Amino acid sequence: MKSFLRFPAVLLFVIALLLPLTAQDAPQIVALDSQFGIVLPEGWTLTPAGESDTVEAELFFAAHPELPASIAANGDVTLLLLTPVQAAALLEFAGESTDNPLMAITAVHETVYGTIIGGRAINAFAKESFAGFDTFVMKYTFPDIDRAGEFYVLTVDEQVPEWLIVHAYGPTGSLEPAAADISALLNSLVTIEPPDESASAEPCIVSTAVARSATVRVGPGEHRTALTFLKVDQNYTVEGRLVDDGGAVWYRLIKAEVDPGSSAAELWTAAEGLTAVGGCDTVGEAVAPPLRPIIQARPTTAPGGSNSGGTTTTTDPAEGLIIPASGTWLFVYNATALVSCQGTNTIEMPISELDWPPSEIVTIDSSPDGSFYVESSSHVRPLNDTAYLGDYNVDGSNIQAYLFPQSSTRVSGELRVNFVWNGWNCSGTIRLSGSLQ
Repeated sequence: MKSFLRFPAVLLFVIALLLPLTAQDAPQIVALDSQFGIVLPEGWTLTPAGESDTVEAELFFAAHPELPASIAANGDVTLLLLTPVQAAALLEFAGESTDNPLMAITAVHETVYGTIIGGRAINAFAKESFAGFDTFVMKYTFPDIDRAGEFYVLTVDEQVPEWLIVHAYGPTGSLEPAAADISALLNSLVTIEPPDESASAEPCIVSTAVARSATVRVGPGEHRTALTFLKVDQNYTVEGRLVDDGGAVWYRLIKAEVDPGSSAAELWTAAEGLTAVGGCDTVGEAVAPPLRPIIQARPTTAPGGSNSGGTTTTTDPAEGLIIPASGTWLFVYNATALVSCQGTNTIEMPISELDWPPSEIVTIDSSPDGSFYVESSSHVRPLNDTAYLGDYNVDGSNIQAYLFPQSSTRVSGELRVNFVWNGWNCSGTIRLSGSLQ
């Protein structure tokens, strides 16, 4: 298979070597609800309580989807996490109204597991502090069923009161080796600031004066799939704002103003380089959409115009668009590629180490509507009047091929690969030039 249509598996190995030195140091905050988030220690997973298959709490929460909670697990040790809103809902369900953390623990355990923690099972009480919150700690042991547990009640608000309740449990002796991870998880607790309701209602309007300078993506971040560019001197309304881990500001735009026909659920662009007027500093905070590769719909007509039973919709090519000529092309790749993962520095890597050839011969079949096919399988469509985009998926990786024709016989461009490796968002870029032979 041609290199233009694939993503080398060797790049995954290269990124694997980079991550232990860099990306693993970057904490990933996982939201428990709209107000609180945590950082999971290495080796831990987080699952909605009703969907977990490793804990007995699954039965209760699966039967009561109106009562959300989260389960963090690592081997034998399980943590049930209830944010203040979730804990209040569970206590209300249990018919318990109390300002006593011990009574709250008793009510939670009896409601979720159907058993009462008796006085003989309790080993210790303590007061500690996690993430700056005063915490009531209770430890217990059930020797008859070989289970030990620890309850942590973090006082988020003393006036109401509001608590974040964490129940850690596992076989007797399993909690001690996990103590450092449990402590790190509790200390990683962060509050997610709600939008400022007093913010100005003045809209935020952005624009660009430079062609092909403001890339529109499916989410915030250079690793997210690029779809198009903002048009020059056209105003766009910002409906959401996000600041990434590096401090860069990203704007979520109104889809109907940018590209109403896009298959992406959301459209984002970086704030850097844009002209912004209005209440741009007070736009409500937005949440990044999940990573989901954009899969372009396959055409209903085969290259060359042979119809295989479907219908064909053609449009006139954009004014001034240069259409690459059909025929045999030579693609020459830059000797080095740029590779990175979220939390790592971008590095240059010889393409030979990525099992990528310095050049290759490909076949291009052009269509009257301005689109064309590479190797009869990669559909490349006009992005605007100066650029083409081929967007496809290979072996779980999303690849965009950006091509900029200088004439019908010569193009330049680059391949951008977006993929997820071991939970990390990664990307690779290889530049190219092509000429008709």
